[in-house]
Amino acid sequence: EIYTLSLHDALPIGIWVVRTMTTGQIPSGPFPVEVLNVTSTDSSGNPKSLFNRGADAGFKVAIRNNAGSSYSVVVMVNLYYINGVPFKLFPIYNGPIDAGDTLVAGTWPVTIPTDALAGTATAYATISNGLPNETGTAYGPEANGTFNIVTGGGGSTPPANPAGTFSLT
Repeated sequence: EIYTLSLHDALPIGIWVVRTMTTGQIPSGPFPVEVLNVTSTDSSGNPKSLFNRGADAGFKVAIRNNAGSSYSVVVMVNLYYINGVPFKLFPIYNGPIDAGDTLVAGTWPVTIPTDALAGTATAYATISNGLPNETGTAYGPEANGTFNIVTGGGGSTPPANPAGTFSLT
């Protein structure tokens, strides 16, 4: 199943980051509900990894319910620049997931800031039963995917670098 959540579904004021990070040994799964993957996309939902500053990007997150009962979940996505600074937070799904089901939630558009730091950015997706300020708790570790922000030019993935030495001035 594919779900779409509007970015206009407001977050409480003051929430800048929602992450699920381990503070010790990573627990072994299976987790009741887990994030399978995070993918950046074009407007049609097709995978795309290169975005210009000021352009729109899309994101998809696949989640799976490994449990024998339905769960209510909130899936949040945090975008981070190459230097580790967060720049966007948005919900991508808020609703039920039935026992044994896998679903893909997507959103479009997410505008890349015009002054975005160029380089490899990371999208972290976390799944919980609510937001932290609502005493929400995570169901399992986050997952992430990467995409590239460029200063201009085409919107396709660049070719692999040829072998050799290069000089740029």
